[in-house]
Amino acid sequence: MSYVINIDINGFTFYFGNYTYNWNIGLIIDFNELDVLESIANGDPAFFESLAELATKKEELIALHTIERFEHYILQGHPWETLTKYKNFSSLQGYKIQADFVLKSKFATNKQIITAQTIIDVLNGNYKAPPRPEKSPEEKAKNAFQWKKEKLRLKLAVERGYKCDNCGDDKENSLCIIRKDESICNYELENLVLRCRKCLNKMKVRIKK
Repeated sequence: MSYVINIDINGFTFYFGNYTYNWNIGLIIDFNELDVLESIANGDPAFFESLAELATKKEELIALHTIERFEHYILQGHPWETLTKYKNFSSLQGYKIQADFVLKSKFATNKQIITAQTIIDVLNGNYKAPPRPEKSPEEKAKNAFQWKKEKLRLKLAVERGYKCDNCGDDKENSLCIIRKDESICNYELENLVLRCRKCLNKMKVRIKK
């Protein structure tokens, strides 16, 4: 995935990044935008002044682009507090420099500012991981069920003779455990049934319809 950031100057929108999978990045002008075409054709001074301003902000634009793609390419789903486990000191210092540029940039978005500040907080030892969101009763019950699902399946199969509760199929390996009522938070044995794959697939087709 490539990232492109938007830069607005004097009412004109420019783009910085790349549309392809190579690592070359640079300023992108969308010639499909009528105001851009008209400004070029008419020699609008404001448009060319905007280009001249962008030409002096190479490091700032690179920093904005780097911070914009930071979480996707660097953290890759890892929590912020594990950042130092995956990067050496010199590379982290490089990101701190980029973050400083972003915090001073008038083009930075809220997301980029938050990302930049978090990088600095991590490197300064000031980062506090946010508390994990409280799970709902339904989520807690579902997690507990998933943890002991196989044991419950075996218990039901033993008690009911290794048969599908719907058609009586006794193929043990095909039996699945499901709830009778999906609308309530109930994973107790009395609300659990066994279904063979064939009956389970029929249920899925019926639900889709």
